[in-house]
Amino acid sequence: MVILLGCILISEAELTARYDVDGDGMPWPDDCDDRDASVTHCVSVEPPPDWREGEGDYGHDVALLVGGHVLVGAPSEAEAHVDERLLRGPSSCASGGDGAGWSVAAVGDLDGDGAGEALVGGPSLGAGGGCAGAAWLLPSAAWTDDVSLAEGGGTVTGEAAGDGLGFAVAGVDLDGDGLDEILLGAPVAGAVYAISAAELGAGANIAAKSGAVWTAAGAGFGVRSGGDVDGDGRGDVLVTTDAGLVVLGGALDEVLATVPGVGGCGPRCASALGDLDDDGRSELAVGDSANLYLLPGAALSGTVEATDVATSVLLGTAIYAVAPGDDGALLGEASGVFLVTDPPLGAIDLADGVAREYATEAPGSDFGWAIDGGVDLGLGASGPDVAVGSPGEGRVYFFAGRN
Repeated sequence: MVILLGCILISEAELTARYDVDGDGMPWPDDCDDRDASVTHCVSVEPPPDWREGEGDYGHDVALLVGGHVLVGAPSEAEAHVDERLLRGPSSCASGGDGAGWSVAAVGDLDGDGAGEALVGGPSLGAGGGCAGAAWLLPSAAWTDDVSLAEGGGTVTGEAAGDGLGFAVAGVDLDGDGLDEILLGAPVAGAVYAISAAELGAGANIAAKSGAVWTAAGAGFGVRSGGDVDGDGRGDVLVTTDAGLVVLGGALDEVLATVPGVGGCGPRCASALGDLDDDGRSELAVGDSANLYLLPGAALSGTVEATDVATSVLLGTAIYAVAPGDDGALLGEASGVFLVTDPPLGAIDLADGVAREYATEAPGSDFGWAIDGGVDLGLGASGPDVAVGSPGEGRVYFFAGRN
């Protein structure tokens, strides 16, 4: 079953005409995905009144939070959305807009209220000098129908003008205490910062340099969880740099592996796939401009040439593991998202592993630009559900989990 949320409520006749492409005669809104004749219902959430379909890059980034909440970025409008709640960027810089919503991430449940916290990056914010960038941690207690990101949460600001802090954000448990640390990328500065969430209480405003920092040319365009690559029980971090992908362990103080020549497409082209071979180490999927590489965790030490330890398959520019240790991965590209089951560590033909391909007919939709999941949203079958951003048409598509 597939469910589409976040679609703007325009006329029923127009929607029926636009989406009745599977010829099942099921009018909108009863079949709002209209890709699968078995779909007999959908759930639609009316967006904030000042948002319109196709505007604001709605769906540029997306994250599913603990408790079944959905976090969506809309950087052109300097906004992020938690469900129907609107989170506005607090200010702008001289170049126009703070970029709030360029990156979003889930940061676990830090306060024990059963809902995950929202982390939002705004790399153009003027704090600390022109466009130094910032990121905001907003606990669920601070979510309202319309709130400034600077209200009720904590703010981290870039060190210097033009740093671009917040281009990429992530939550990773670096010390194994069960609570995520906050990871922030500042690619112009070539830096990745790790900050304890405990430092970001209500109203706290701290500088990025207050936490651990790792620097390299271009570091910070992509920052994601790498799972546990080295098997030490702590989370590791995937950082894309000018030279390729770097896997960091500890509090950003140990380079576990470097994969040169890949990972140049920012935060969407590297992802942890969980421990697929039961050796206690997470496997990775890493993309370049032509190929997708599946890298076994045991091979990720020192400098690793992807072609030496993995075989390429068709590239997905957005990569997401359905859940750590689960039996599938989603590989997205501009025109579709492929669900690959039981991804092996050797050579595969993507067509052989595809359980289903999802796509949108809208031209220029960038469907698959952002993918996230791992949280049960209650969409149908038990298991983790998945959200796929399509910022060119201003939508987020939701796919129900598998039994």
